[in-house]
Amino acid sequence: MIHEERLEKIIEYLKENEFASYTDLMSFLGASRTTIRRDLLLLEKRGKLKSLRGGASAVLPKTS
Repeated sequence: MIHEERLEKIIEYLKENEFASYTDLMSFLGASRTTIRRDLLLLEKRGKLKSLRGGASAVLPKTS
C-alpha cells in the first residue's frame, strides 16, 4: 500500500470509530506496529489526530 493511501485510510478509520488501537490498525491495514506508529506520529504532526498510549483518537473540530 502506498504511504499516502495508508495515511488516508487511517484518517477514514478514525472518522468512523473515533479511536483506533495499534492492533486495530495493524489488522485493518496489514502493516507492522512500527509502520503504524510512524504514520500516527506523522499524522499527529499534521494535526489530523491525537496519538494516545496504545493508539490514536480523532481530532474533534474546534467549537467557537
